[in-house]
Amino acid sequence: MADTKENEAAASHTLLEMNEATTTGQPPKYGAFESETPASVANQSSETIVVSVPELFGHDPMECLCWNCHTRIVTRVGKKIGYLPWIACMALVTLCCWCGCCLVPFCVKDLKDTNHYCPKCETLLARKERI
Repeated sequence: MADTKENEAAASHTLLEMNEATTTGQPPKYGAFESETPASVANQSSETIVVSVPELFGHDPMECLCWNCHTRIVTRVGKKIGYLPWIACMALVTLCCWCGCCLVPFCVKDLKDTNHYCPKCETLLARKERI
């Protein structure tokens, strides 16, 4: 029982500090603390951090950096049947195209998904899906 009273008092005290800080125009303090860095860390030289931006892979081969073999390459593109040819096939079946016309979407390369491979190490780099 005493713990809940103390917690309520601490919460109301924190709310009062936040209200005072907002009326003075300063942002409220949210459990901020000051940390001291050791002298050994402060004297070390800073390292360069490289952040890689994800490249947008399309349906055509593109030049990029392979994350596996770390070489600059032009991707090898492979086509694979995805959801879109199946959807087109089902749409053609519902339109009474039973005599083989419904299989045409499986032969159209522009309806298939695209896989990008590294030509040197054969690693799958990306997959671009139509749907």
